[in-house]
Parts: sequence; structure tokens; C-alpha cells
Amino acid sequence: MKKTSKILILFFTLLISVGSNAQLVYQDLGDLKMLGNQTKLMVKYDYSEMMMSEGSTEAVYLDKMRKQLNESVPGKGDEFIASWESYKKEGWPYKFEELWNKYFGKLNLSQSNTDAAYTLTVKTLVVFPGQFSSGGIGAIPAWITCEFIITETNKPDVILSKSTIKHVQGGAMCSVANSGMCVEGAFAKIAKSFTEHIKKNKK
Repeated sequence: MKKTSKILILFFTLLISVGSNAQLVYQDLGDLKMLGNQTKLMVKYDYSEMMMSEGSTEAVYLDKMRKQLNESVPGKGDEFIASWESYKKEGWPYKFEELWNKYFGKLNLSQSNTDAAYTLTVKTLVVFPGQFSSGGIGAIPAWITCEFIITETNKPDVILSKSTIKHVQGGAMCSVANSGMCVEGAFAKIAKSFTEHIKKNKK
């Protein structure tokens, strides 16, 4: 077998391995039984401790991308930052809530559910924005690791449940300029994974 073929097989084997592990949920604290009779859930998003997969902070990553892209095309780096921030504020939450409500309609999730008894905080811990190539060969999907914290809405400092899902992949066919869209795909998949976990453990 040619060396190139062996490398490709190893690459796709690694992708399958990461993909299978993406469905694992680590329950760190409490349980989910409090959601058994609930019809709505408030959601908040926390990026305060978000790190990039290579170990840098988000600020360091964004500064590097701004300089790199602006050197290539003046203004492109600034456009990237604006797009990234827009996805954080709107795109990622929208996709998470859209997929949650698609797969778990009986427990409506929304940032506007301020009268809900419980609040879910989606805390993003690690982001890999994807590795790109013009031909698609060697591209690696974006992935995220998130912590899911449930509290009483009126007692946000008292944690009732904490779960973690690691390395959930998004789309692979993206470019550097729209890596926020790749990460958006990961938020969609992690929403589906966590709703499945709740359905099994809220009774």
C-alpha cells in the first residue's frame, strides 16, 4: 500500500474516533431529574473561560488572525473579528437553540424564558476552529468542548447539575474566513447530544 494511502486511512480513522467520543457526556455533579416536569428552560451563554485548542486564549488567537489576514488583504482581518463576534453573540446561540427545540420540543429552550424555574448555562471551554485546505484533503472539522450548568433561575449561584461534552465536531468544508460557521455546526451537534442525554436521565 502506498504511503499516501496509509496516511489517509490513519487520518479518517482518527476522525471516526473523535466523532464517536463526541457523544460521551461526563456528569460531574447532581442529576437532571428536576427537569422531568418542566416545559421551558432559560439559557445563557458563557465564553469567559474559553480557550483555543492549541492552548492560547481567545484574545491571542483573534489578535493573530487579525494581523495575519490584514497582511494578506487589508481589512480582511477586521472583517474576520466582526464575523467571529457576531457568531458568538447570535449564530452559535441561535443554532444551539434551534437544534435543541427541534429534538426536544417538550422542553422549550430560549434566552427569553426568564420565567422558567431553571436556567441552563452553556459554558464553552475549548474551541478548535478547524483546519482548512483548498482541495478538502487534510481538512479537519471544527470542534468544541462545553460544560452545561443547571441552576434555579432565582438562585444562579447554586449549581444543581453540571455536565461536560468533549470534542463535538462541526462542519469540515469551511475556510479560514468563515471558521465561525464551522464552530456553529458544532453547537448544533452538541445541542442534539445534550438533549439526548437529558431525555435518558430526567426521569
